[in-house]
Amino acid sequence: MGRRTSRLADDRQLAYDRLQSLTSKGLVSVKWIEDEPTKIFAAHEMVGMVDGSTATKMTVQFNLFGGTYFKLKADPDASIIDGIDSLDAMGCFGLTELGFGNNAVEMETTAHWEDGSFVLHSPTPLSQKYWITNSYLHARYAIVFAQTHVNGQNEGVHGFLVRIR
Repeated sequence: MGRRTSRLADDRQLAYDRLQSLTSKGLVSVKWIEDEPTKIFAAHEMVGMVDGSTATKMTVQFNLFGGTYFKLKADPDASIIDGIDSLDAMGCFGLTELGFGNNAVEMETTAHWEDGSFVLHSPTPLSQKYWITNSYLHARYAIVFAQTHVNGQNEGVHGFLVRIR
């Protein structure tokens, strides 16, 4: 591993460790998105003044991944919600595609209903999910957005919780 790669991995781990320090003390919760939204934004602002890398990791975990899971799931699994708060369910957010940015209408990633479950597929290099913070080193889950097809009909873009590790 080159010096730059090693340094990057060390920086990512440091941001994770700092976020873990906050979560282990209960200083941030994904539940605040519904109960006390100004509280979670204040926490982001305070962390951002100290360490931008930790604030970015926090934003992905608690807003993009956690907040999306919390809001899109009709009956969120309590173990996942608690795991978001403890970082046991570290997540990332897969909306942006290499060739389409965050233009969900044009995205190529698909989810087809087959044999009782959805099968996700990114058919071209341009449909690769891109800018997925947390995915390289720590994420165990992803929220992945895809054009959803059921019985041959496109039902529009939906988010899917995918276990990646």
